[in-house]
Amino acid sequence: MDEYSQDMQKLLLKKEQEYGQLKFISSRATKETSCFIDELLEAIVDIIKKYNLFPEDNNHNKIRTITFTSAQCYNYFLLNTNFSSHHLLLEDLLYGHLVDIWPTLSPYLFVQIIWRLKCEYILVESLMYIPLDLCVDILDVAIKCIDELDIPRAKCLILALNNKIYEKCLQLNLGALSEKDITERACQLVANFQALLDLLGSPRYMGSSELSEVARYEQHGLLLKCILRHIKFCMSKKIESYTENLYEEKLLKLTYGNVAHNRVNYYCTLPADKVQSIVTTLDEELISLLLNQIKQVDCYEYMGWLEVNDAENIMIPLQRAIVIECHYFINFMKENEFLKNNDHLSHCIQQLLGSVNGEECLLTLQELCHGITNGKPNGMKELMKRYKEWDISILSFINERLQLLQKDDCCILLEYLHQMFATSHTEVEKYQAYVLVLRAILQQNVQDVYYIVIKYVLRHFDDNRLEYLYNHKLFIKFMQRDACIAESEKLLILLIFLLLNAKRVLTTLVEIAIGCNKYENVMFSLKDILLLRSFFIIQKTNEYNLLIYILKDVCLQKNVTWSCKHFPTFMNTVLDHKLITPDNLMNIVYIPYLIDSSFHYFNFLCILMHIYDIVMERVCTPKMDYPLLIIALTKKMSLIRRCEPTCLRSIIHDLINHITRILNALFYIPNILTVNQQREVIDAIDDCVEPIDRARLSPLWHILNGSILDIIQDYERRCFIIHRRLRTDPRCEPKLREHIQSFRLDRESFLRHMILHATEKEYEIFALELTTIFWCNFGWTDEMEAYENVLRITGEAAQLALIFDNTFPNDTFVSLIRALVNFCDVFAHINHNTNDQQVAIRRILLKTLHSLKDTTDRTCLGQMYGFLLARIKDILIKNSYSYIDRYFHEVNDWIDVYLVRCEGLMTPIKESENSSDSDDEKSLKDTKVLDEARKLTSKEIDMFNSYKYFPDPRNFQKKDPPGGQHTDEVCPKATIQRISPWHISLPLHDSKKGCEGKFQDNRQRSTPMKRRTTSSSS
Repeated sequence: MDEYSQDMQKLLLKKEQEYGQLKFISSRATKETSCFIDELLEAIVDIIKKYNLFPEDNNHNKIRTITFTSAQCYNYFLLNTNFSSHHLLLEDLLYGHLVDIWPTLSPYLFVQIIWRLKCEYILVESLMYIPLDLCVDILDVAIKCIDELDIPRAKCLILALNNKIYEKCLQLNLGALSEKDITERACQLVANFQALLDLLGSPRYMGSSELSEVARYEQHGLLLKCILRHIKFCMSKKIESYTENLYEEKLLKLTYGNVAHNRVNYYCTLPADKVQSIVTTLDEELISLLLNQIKQVDCYEYMGWLEVNDAENIMIPLQRAIVIECHYFINFMKENEFLKNNDHLSHCIQQLLGSVNGEECLLTLQELCHGITNGKPNGMKELMKRYKEWDISILSFINERLQLLQKDDCCILLEYLHQMFATSHTEVEKYQAYVLVLRAILQQNVQDVYYIVIKYVLRHFDDNRLEYLYNHKLFIKFMQRDACIAESEKLLILLIFLLLNAKRVLTTLVEIAIGCNKYENVMFSLKDILLLRSFFIIQKTNEYNLLIYILKDVCLQKNVTWSCKHFPTFMNTVLDHKLITPDNLMNIVYIPYLIDSSFHYFNFLCILMHIYDIVMERVCTPKMDYPLLIIALTKKMSLIRRCEPTCLRSIIHDLINHITRILNALFYIPNILTVNQQREVIDAIDDCVEPIDRARLSPLWHILNGSILDIIQDYERRCFIIHRRLRTDPRCEPKLREHIQSFRLDRESFLRHMILHATEKEYEIFALELTTIFWCNFGWTDEMEAYENVLRITGEAAQLALIFDNTFPNDTFVSLIRALVNFCDVFAHINHNTNDQQVAIRRILLKTLHSLKDTTDRTCLGQMYGFLLARIKDILIKNSYSYIDRYFHEVNDWIDVYLVRCEGLMTPIKESENSSDSDDEKSLKDTKVLDEARKLTSKEIDMFNSYKYFPDPRNFQKKDPPGGQHTDEVCPKATIQRISPWHISLPLHDSKKGCEGKFQDNRQRSTPMKRRTTSSSS
């Protein structure tokens, strides 16, 4: 808990610096405050999840156990909240040391945290073990905030708090800790009790006018049932002896210290007669609430209860459930001193009962069984409705009379089984009950079993208590038999597996159908998938069915591959048979997959190809989120461009080409985006994607045409912003500032970066634009000079890729050389150059390739690259190639021979040739040879630093603090790691001179880019 406390302390201190003292936050009065509270709550939840202090559970009706860690966490928050008795809790012997170890929270924030953590059950139980002052303070703020919870959760909390207040008042004569007068505090408890009952009787819980008539009647009927039970539960405590929960008391009890050492004795008692008077007041309030609720029931509502099933026992209508509850309450009234003479209440309840013969409803189970045995089969229907009262003997009785059961009766048997598995029966008893129920189900025909199973799955897909009986290995063995599921016997077995774990079975069937690698030996035909259509189209929400959610989970799995053949076939089948719609598939499955940061090549390729098919077929409606699709595709393209050394460049280029094809198809659709949606896309991707990819969206910018000039200007714009941030932000470390000024950025740096991230086709287009259209913008005198400089810059990029093989994919060098040769081929053909110019084009190419010889000699490519150069020289000398027609094609062929096919023959440079040396001597020599061979020149270091300078946009986040003033927050550590891998440890000085000015010179002035033989850094 110490680490948890330290993390929480740091968080709260940080938030207090941002917003001000947290103890003064009393509401969500402004949007700014509300946003701040939400951010704070999310950060708190993240810390608590990190230490696993509160297990998540969305079932508010389930009794949850208070663990030691959850109680400790609750006490930390409670003891650091600004309640009126805050200062007195310092004296608590066990927990007083926790007071004020964090910045003090406001009571409102405390309750917001409890709501967010869903741990109100601890708050409720703690009321019994804390001083009266603190109890009243907590109730005051909790009651004000209850309506922030959803209705089922709020209703449960109101009843629980009401019950604890009743119990607390009953014990006031036994004594309590209170700084203020105990009578005053007791009156406040009564007021809180009344406030909770007022909430319970408000339209929100009775059924608001916004609901349909049936829903309103149902909500009010369920509330009436709860009130009847609640009154019995509270009033029965007067005749029960109070027993303390020693475990909870040890965890949650707080005091004002040792009474013997306190100057003031805070221990007080209330006389028994006053306690009796208070409890009588509470009883009267409860009865008043019940009477008010009964009087609001009219004949229409009473009949409406027949139209809906009871929430607890779905086999009986709500009207009958209320009637039964009324009979139980009447029996309770007869035994209660306070209620037995209340004729008015008795009369009202009798009116609610009407003409229904409740005595027949309350026949004992044994009497019902006796009647069935004696020839009254209609009693079976009544017996089935009372399944919540069964034990295993009743189930055995039913199992002996299976001929009396209909398919709906089997549904009730499953409901009984579901209920039984939640109780404390032994494993043997549960399995015995399961066998009996299964025997009853298997007596039905296949169609009825299908109906029974799907009805159970519809109701209990997310809370199936039969799952622990499911054996996945047995299911896979069953599927490996390659059986035809359409056969009755096989379908019956599959339905039983679905009954036990529909979520796992359906997910596995989908994985098999799309060809997941973990189920390579299992077959499941698409025709069989369609047999289970009714399961797949179960609506999980108002919009999406079960198949969509399964597909999303399957597609986002890690370390799983699919079949490129089976995946699209399956998707097309479910689309054709309308199990899912293209819009939902795109919005719920494909777009989240694109947004996810990880991907597998074949899986990604399958999805991209299918997205393209959907877009081209124009089967989508306006429901498809086109803006988010374009944003996700563009960001994904930029993500995979960033040179991941573990992924081949050829694979990267293939994926980028598929994404480009989809984007082009989308932009071809007329009016695909509104003006506002275009702005949404631009705002989302601006500065968050590579300049190349920003240019891809030139149709949205209108003023851009996506040319190489636009791309370079985008590089310059971004780098200027980063330069300014790094120079002016006081949080930027001085060494980083000086490092930025230690090397020079120019347009050649931008071009190298662009070349290293472009596909071969993109490189060819951009290189042609540089040499034939925009050569004058880069300070070159003519196309031939531009051609020579483009080849030189490309060679430098290839040089970086070869040397820094931990940064770039290992096929980058070959890919760049091949792209360079292809560009030369196109350039030579489109310009219709003279014979002399063609010779010059080939000579410059050979010169560029020769310039890389020294670099290749320092790698395992050295020998083969030398052979390649010799072969290219031979081609150039031959007279048959004085014309350009086949020259570049043959060069490309020899690149493939020497650098690709002969890769296995290349000898790593660090292998020693002296086999007579000892292992230690060999290792030492190898290391020296490698270090000498890989010794970097200043130019190479400078070019690499220039490349690494271009920051990942994700390292710079813009935040709006609660005060509303916009700031640009720079993450210095992330920036240093991204920008300065070479100079991070150097002692640097703070330079006041304008790196910004130097950058502006390069940005505003077009200077000729001549070939350089020395480093460009100065």
